[in-house]
Amino acid sequence: MILIIKNIYDNLFELLKNKKTVGHTTNIIEWMIAYNLIKNNVNIRKYTIYEIDNMKQKEIDDLSKLLTMNSNNIENIKNILSFYINLMIMNFGKIS
Repeated sequence: MILIIKNIYDNLFELLKNKKTVGHTTNIIEWMIAYNLIKNNVNIRKYTIYEIDNMKQKEIDDLSKLLTMNSNNIENIKNILSFYINLMIMNFGKIS
C-alpha cells in the first residue's frame, strides 16, 4: 500500500510541476501536504472538529505552521488532518 501511495504522490507532483497543468483542486495540495507530514514523521495529535472550530487564533496559527501551511484557513486544516488520518490508517492500519 505504501508503494502505491508513493506512486500516486510522485505522479501528482509531476503533474503539478508541469506548467501546462491547470485546474487542479486545493484537495490535491492538501493530500500532498498530509503525505509529506507522514513522510517527514511529523507527529500530530488527534483533534475533533469541535476543538478546531473553537481554537484561538494563536492555536490556529501554530497548527497551520505545524502543517506547513502558508495560510491558516480552518477548512484547509480540517482537510489536511482528515487526509493525514486516512493515510495513516492506510499505511499502518491504525492511528495512535
